Amino acid sequence: MKKLFAALFLSAVILNNAFAAPISSYGVLTNIRPYNEGTIYVTHSSGTCGTTVFSVSTTTIGGKAIYAAALIALTTQKQVAIEVAPVACAWGMPIQSIFVSQ
Repeated sequence: MKKLFAALFLSAVILNNAFAAPISSYGVLTNIRPYNEGTIYVTHSSGTCGTTVFSVSTTTIGGKAIYAAALIALTTQKQVAIEVAPVACAWGMPIQSIFVSQ
């Protein structure tokens, strides 16, 4: 029974890490480019997943909140970490969340 629980626990840890979203190290936002259709492109000084440019869709409430946090971080030069959706790494991949440090 202990082996079964150990195997289940190990499987859960491996699967959880396999689908974990990439998170950048802390850095500053260097550029924000809003486009007319509602997509915002954000450039981060350190980036993650092989890119420094990420996107935010302002068509959702969450996207508007991320955009607001990004604007505050840019204007105050606060350090931020960016978490991206666990999809294929590419330029302009969507931001899932943004961490603003004090």
